Order: sequence, then C-alpha cells, then structure tokens
Amino acid sequence: MIEDNNTLRPDQFAEKNTLRKNLDMILNMLDDREAKIVKMRYGIDGPRYTLEQVGEEFNVTRERVRQIEQKVIQKLKEHAGLQKILGIEDDIAKMEQNQIKGKK
Repeated sequence: MIEDNNTLRPDQFAEKNTLRKNLDMILNMLDDREAKIVKMRYGIDGPRYTLEQVGEEFNVTRERVRQIEQKVIQKLKEHAGLQKILGIEDDIAKMEQNQIKGKK
C-alpha cells in the first residue's frame, strides 16, 4: 500500500476540527476589528499580512496595529481559565514569542 500524505488520518482530522473550534471561540471573544486584525496578521483563512499592510487596510499606522495585537494578547492572557479550558496556553505563549521576535 502507498500512503497518501495529502489525506488526514482520523485523529489528525479530529485535532484540526478541535483547534478550529477553539480558534473560532477565541475570535468570537474579540470585537470585529480585533478579530480581523488577528486573522490578517496570523494568516487565518488567508495569507499573512505585515503590520504595514494591515495598517493600510484599517487606515491606521503600523504601530497602532501592533498596539491592537498587544491588546488582544493581553485580553487572552487575562482569561487564564479560558486558556486552560481551550488548551491554548501554548498558543498564547507562541503569540507572545512572535511579538518579542518582531520587535528585534
């Protein structure tokens, strides 16, 4: 038999669905603008955009986009119980690391 690497195994499919549900729950906690910025910056449902590109879309500076990202991260950090329930503690840490790397 030849393994099809393009098809998800049932466990991978289930994990992907769970992650998507968790992501949707998180995005629903945010206001529309915050959610769209997060989607654009992290390539959710489309390509990744730079701070500059997102700023142009919303007619704000790249610094303002960065501030909004920070606000979203802080908002999610404050909901530690939610992070644990959703199992996204590692995801929040990765977002913070990406923010730190982006400042260099």
